[in-house]
Amino acid sequence: MMTRKHYIKVAKIVKDSTLLYKYRDSNDGRKMLPTINKTLLVSELCTMFKADNSLFDRQRFINACGDDE
Repeated sequence: MMTRKHYIKVAKIVKDSTLLYKYRDSNDGRKMLPTINKTLLVSELCTMFKADNSLFDRQRFINACGDDE
């Protein structure tokens, strides 16, 4: 069962996996677009899950996420 501690770890992983890109919108304004680095996100989640459960299958999780890490 996930606890508050786990939610805090997941939030940090998502935050650390988020990149901001500048782009121009249709009004020629500049905006920031948050983008997730999926490879980093999946890798960090795998590390967390393995620390929580020694039987965690990293490759199976990566495959389920559709990543080719």
